[in-house]
Amino acid sequence: MPYKSGKLKGELTAPELRRMIKEHNKLMSIKIPPKTDRDGLIKLINDNGYKVNHEAQKLVPSVQMKRRPTIKLPPAPTPKTAEEKADAKKQKDKKKLEDNLKLKMKVQKVKSKVSDSEMKAKQSEPKKPEPKPEPKKPEPKKPEPKKIDEELWTEFKELVEENKDKLLNIIRPEDKKLKNQYDYYISKYNNRKKPDSLPAKKMMALLKKKLK
Repeated sequence: MPYKSGKLKGELTAPELRRMIKEHNKLMSIKIPPKTDRDGLIKLINDNGYKVNHEAQKLVPSVQMKRRPTIKLPPAPTPKTAEEKADAKKQKDKKKLEDNLKLKMKVQKVKSKVSDSEMKAKQSEPKKPEPKPEPKKPEPKKPEPKKIDEELWTEFKELVEENKDKLLNIIRPEDKKLKNQYDYYISKYNNRKKPDSLPAKKMMALLKKKLK
């Protein structure tokens, strides 16, 4: 209903002006910018070639033309019941869910295209040659243990057993080389172990010569 008192008495309210513009838009389009106040709505109506007839509650063309029909104020919409509001909310939530599902499907489709293109790129890449195995280095040969001259060792044992006391007196500490060799083989003899190497025949000959 129009204002009943005050400076705007008899004039239409903002919601009524909105309803009339929406009714008009069924025939001709007037876009209402968001957050437009009452004065802005009246200016918008005037700019679109209409005047507001507050008494008759109509939008009247400034210049009467066939293309600009007279618009009557439609009745106020009936308020929605709680059930209608619940149904409207369900429809809104359902639409939101469907929109989200469509968006996810689009994202998955884009991802699958990207992965397919990556796979094709990998397949088109030339394969890197496998590194050749390094040749195995031959293991160093272990030195073969020196063969023991059994005859020479037997001869040495017999010589020591027969002349042990004499040899101790004959071999002097001054003759270090001979003494060291003799002590080495005597220790082996005492432990009943064969030495890793044997004295040369010259040493045996020298021992025999000293025993004469």
